[in-house]
Amino acid sequence: MEVDHVSLLVRFLESNQGVGFLPHSIAKRLIHDGTVISIPFVSDTPLPKRYIYLVNRKRNNNIDYLEQLVSCIKRSF
Repeated sequence: MEVDHVSLLVRFLESNQGVGFLPHSIAKRLIHDGTVISIPFVSDTPLPKRYIYLVNRKRNNNIDYLEQLVSCIKRSF
């Protein structure tokens, strides 16, 4: 089954109804809590890239906050 929302996938995993890929930040917490386990994934085929977009309201005056957020994201990848 394919789901398009992380919270729905987490509920499936918590009720032992399959396996799935999670964002690192969510998986790390759930693994630490003992809710899920990590299964190493090895493939000879490269994984497809996934593009995400950072969007913001056009009239946002808090540019410093956005610059800090973008800097943090760039350091993470």
